[in-house]
Amino acid sequence: MENERKIEVEFESNENDFRRVLLWYHWKRMFLEYLLMIVVGIPLCYFLGFNVLDIKNNSWATLAFVGTLSVLLMLDIYRRCFFQANKLSEIARPAKTIFTEKGVESTTPIGSSNRNWESYLKVFETQTDFIFFTQENFFATIPKRFFDNPDQIEELRELVRRKLVAKAKLQN
Repeated sequence: MENERKIEVEFESNENDFRRVLLWYHWKRMFLEYLLMIVVGIPLCYFLGFNVLDIKNNSWATLAFVGTLSVLLMLDIYRRCFFQANKLSEIARPAKTIFTEKGVESTTPIGSSNRNWESYLKVFETQTDFIFFTQENFFATIPKRFFDNPDQIEELRELVRRKLVAKAKLQN
């Protein structure tokens, strides 16, 4: 029998964990939506006969236009992430995940799964989480606070780097 090193983590993600990861994941989308609002909004204002870029004559309107777009965009993105995080937390269960040289085994009260390393599209590490993508918009997150110690986090980093090479975007 092989004597291979295993990294075990028991965790239960909550809505704050999912919300944090969703906002991290969608920040580029927020920026692109903001640009789109500007690109569409400014010509629309010209079409309606209002020059929002004429700051000298319309400074209040320019400020109101840009400010309103920014606030509405942030509220919309946050609302969507909040709703999705609440839905994800409803189906989240306590889990035990074991990382080995062969792959990742996850066990919850309702089932278990085994994935080899090749089935992951990408893995990201943020300040607070490891995020494992199995599909483009489908991820599993493991908050770092559930690891036993910093050495266990470093072991996981090394294992992920070895197994996923370019697919891994990790710290350090």
